[in-house]
Amino acid sequence: MHSSSSVSEKSPSSVDRAIAGLSTFPRADIAARCPFYHLVPKDRLENLAYREHLIRKAEQDTNFADLLVDACSQDILFFINAFCFTLDPRREDCPKIAWITWEEQDHVILAINDSLGRYGLWIPKSRDQSLTWNTLVNFAWDFLFHRDVHYMVASWKEKMVDNGDDPNTLFAKLDCLFEMLPEFLKPQLSRVSLLWSNKTLKSTISGEATTGDLGRAGRQKGILIDEAATIDSLSGVIQSIAAVTDNAIYISTHKGPNTTFNKELSKPGKSVMKVHWTSRPTHRQGLYTSRNGRPILLDTEFRGKVRIEQAEYYFPDNYPFILDGKLRSPYYDHMCSKLGNDPVRIASELDINPMGSIATYFPLDMVDRAKTQCRPPMHTGELDYDDRTAEPVARGFVEVATGRLRLWVPVDEQGNVPQARYVLACDIGAGTGSSTSTVCIANLETGDYVGSWACAYTSPEKFAFQVTALRRWLGTPDAPAYVIWEQNGGPGSIFAKKMLELEPSMVYHREAKNGRTGESTNIPGWWTDGDSKSAAFGNLREALEKGWFIIPDEFVVEELRQYRYGPGAVPLHDGSVTDDITAARDAHGDRVVAAALLWHVVRQALNTQPEEDTAVPLNSPAEHIRRALAQERAEEMGLLACEWEGGWAA
Repeated sequence: MHSSSSVSEKSPSSVDRAIAGLSTFPRADIAARCPFYHLVPKDRLENLAYREHLIRKAEQDTNFADLLVDACSQDILFFINAFCFTLDPRREDCPKIAWITWEEQDHVILAINDSLGRYGLWIPKSRDQSLTWNTLVNFAWDFLFHRDVHYMVASWKEKMVDNGDDPNTLFAKLDCLFEMLPEFLKPQLSRVSLLWSNKTLKSTISGEATTGDLGRAGRQKGILIDEAATIDSLSGVIQSIAAVTDNAIYISTHKGPNTTFNKELSKPGKSVMKVHWTSRPTHRQGLYTSRNGRPILLDTEFRGKVRIEQAEYYFPDNYPFILDGKLRSPYYDHMCSKLGNDPVRIASELDINPMGSIATYFPLDMVDRAKTQCRPPMHTGELDYDDRTAEPVARGFVEVATGRLRLWVPVDEQGNVPQARYVLACDIGAGTGSSTSTVCIANLETGDYVGSWACAYTSPEKFAFQVTALRRWLGTPDAPAYVIWEQNGGPGSIFAKKMLELEPSMVYHREAKNGRTGESTNIPGWWTDGDSKSAAFGNLREALEKGWFIIPDEFVVEELRQYRYGPGAVPLHDGSVTDDITAARDAHGDRVVAAALLWHVVRQALNTQPEEDTAVPLNSPAEHIRRALAQERAEEMGLLACEWEGGWAA
């Protein structure tokens, strides 16, 4: 027997923490939803014996058979695990396999079940996650046990829907589901090309190819669009079925960033359910990652023989770990090898990464985990200040729902934030709508990210006024607010000139040597070259990977996805369309630049500040980084030895 409780009583394991956020299906209360499921054994031999027992008893006792029909109609997971088979043509000796679901699959099946006839689903997935089967069994279950329900299944060409004896089609899967059922579970069924009919309950499942006229013949309770990313005419399909069904389910691995499927995922109002390879227990056995060229076992319990293509190893003793910092497992390594270690195919078929044609700078599993820590700001509004002097007025912060200033700290009745040492990191746009001027704000004492301001239509000079007003509002004579900005380019120079006129103290200066005289000079602002950018972005990536720096701002975290490795492994922004009203027409990664500069300063402050200098809150970034530094120094690893190339000019 198995437990169907949906809530674990154990604290999260290292595996649970590592895969958090990679899949986004909801967790169901299985015990409440499925009253008979707990009766089914999950051990394969015990399960087969249980199936045989049910069928034999039902054949001898019609009342018992009626009870089983009733139980199946109420509990889809009982129906699947007690009676359904799947089809795997790769297993020539026994292609039809008793379907025994795994825990995460239960939640996915119930999430699809919740959507039937009600709302659409978009499901980007890793390969081999049984999403097509999960959807088809939902349609089949409703079709078998309920009257007047009508479903349609579709793929990019008709031969992928129904093609005679081809076992890889959608209808071959339906054939397996229905033909393997015991007779007492079958109503009067009829099968012709592209159509299953339930004559008893007047229900149907039909099939079509995806064209602009898909489904125009009649309304459907639900429509499955399989491998949606491969469909060139998907925009037309979406339009044609909009009036036909409320429950269109689009399933696909990614096929690049410019597909209609990928673009639709980011549109508001979409119900998106991502299913990552780590959601399947057999695929995450032996889960590991690496750091500094050393493997880190996340699944410390798994031991056993594994195969990578034709080679056999005993995990973990003689296993050939791949030390690239990614989240991996023997399954993942095996699949990467089968895919020719092609980064594009790996990104598409395993990583659920539409931008896979170029290696992402910030690992997407890391970004997904960071996304789970995002939260709405406590306050959104504007800072009221004199636009001639940049002095904040008495009321300070003003709450405005569409404001550009977002705060993750409380604001008191006088419009002020808690007193602390703050730093403002800035990236400067031209103010013409093509790039965004951005400020990211942190508390230097705790390392917490506490605020942001962004606008694509503020000139560099006006931006200097805004930043000056912000730093004066945040700072006090005893704890002035610091400012760092990216100096490169015309907008940076214009901003710097006005900034230094308004408030020249407590700004970041970079030490540089005169190439002719060899003399050292202090230059205001942070200057970007390949080395400095790689260092700053690399430090930010490390802080996010290790949980030292938590960014609650979803706009910043989402922008991390847009960075790729450029020549010389320098991080380069890829550009992306966004629905954010504060963003530029053409995204340039402005928020991430500001966040990298922010961590550049926070990291130095937390690394150099004596531990006895100030108490820090438990579980704050400051506390985590201090503890990590102490441990790593004790190990003589020196991971955070900071080469501070400049300083603050008072």
